[in-house]
Amino acid sequence: MQPVKLSGPERLRKWVTGICLIAGPLVSSIVPTIHPKTVNDGAEQLAIVSANLDRWIIAHQLVFIKMILMLPAVLGLAHLLRARRPGTALVGGALAMLGLLAGAGAATEELIIGQMAQVAGAPAQMAALFDRVHSGDAFFVFIFSMVPLLPIGLIILTWGLYRARAIAVWVAGIIIVGAVLETAGLIASPPMTVVGGILQLLGLGWIGVHVLRRTDEEWVQPPVLPSPAVPAPGPAADQRSLPS
Repeated sequence: MQPVKLSGPERLRKWVTGICLIAGPLVSSIVPTIHPKTVNDGAEQLAIVSANLDRWIIAHQLVFIKMILMLPAVLGLAHLLRARRPGTALVGGALAMLGLLAGAGAATEELIIGQMAQVAGAPAQMAALFDRVHSGDAFFVFIFSMVPLLPIGLIILTWGLYRARAIAVWVAGIIIVGAVLETAGLIASPPMTVVGGILQLLGLGWIGVHVLRRTDEEWVQPPVLPSPAVPAPGPAADQRSLPS
């Protein structure tokens, strides 16, 4: 049997996947540490943005970088899963992609807020526009309601990889817990988002390192973890199995 040898583009895809599985969660874990406080009141939020304009812009530029890096990462996870669980790979990958698109849209809206905070002579009008968009704009609500689809898609892909015996239970566990904390942190507490990002970095980064170390054959046909050893029957069990 001829050994598997990847083409140049396919080998590049493997390397990009491994690097992005490390770099994407790394950038994601940095964003909450520099992101200024967010509030629902337009005047207060624009004042916060104006006082922390550089941090606001850098944070949302990093969000765009995260979305770019997570795109090949998600595709790579789906590739590792598609041979054994194609349905799970399709559903998880599709949901994660929708979450990436929504995240890019949300980051665009946040950068527009940065421009609104710099408009001189019209703070009341900008605050009223902020309140109008954030309280009643159906498109805004639709976009932000789709942002959690990225961690949900990652949870599905991770669970599928565990069920396919492609990753260990501890790797799946910290990725899933990290995704849950990141999603909850978007609503409740920014520190939860930081913890969730770090956990995902550990889990997805572990997968990324192993992808980079895989041979061409292991990339084409991902290996399966060995099944847990079945304990040998003891003397009592042997005795019960004897015919009477």
